[in-house]
Amino acid sequence: HKLIVYILKIDGKRVFDDDVDHFDFPPGIHTFSLRFHPAPRQQKIHNGTEFDLSFDAIPNHKYKIEFSINQDYSKWSAHILDLETNTRVSSVITDDD
Repeated sequence: HKLIVYILKIDGKRVFDDDVDHFDFPPGIHTFSLRFHPAPRQQKIHNGTEFDLSFDAIPNHKYKIEFSINQDYSKWSAHILDLETNTRVSSVITDDD
């Protein structure tokens, strides 16, 4: 399912480059401020839903934001995954409307 994810801020600092596909972090706790937008024809997701995901970065680990949407685009969830250990390292944020 098509969903557009924007990283608005990292650790409270505005992100201005939409074309960046990865970021480097020093060890420690970091917070992403994110916004989801559904594909234009799938407006059951609240347009512009914003939320924060935090994680504790470990040296030499890679992370990714994972999200899922149900079939009719009415519910979604997101979390951060540590690719080195294949474990979730953030809370799971969901749309519980």
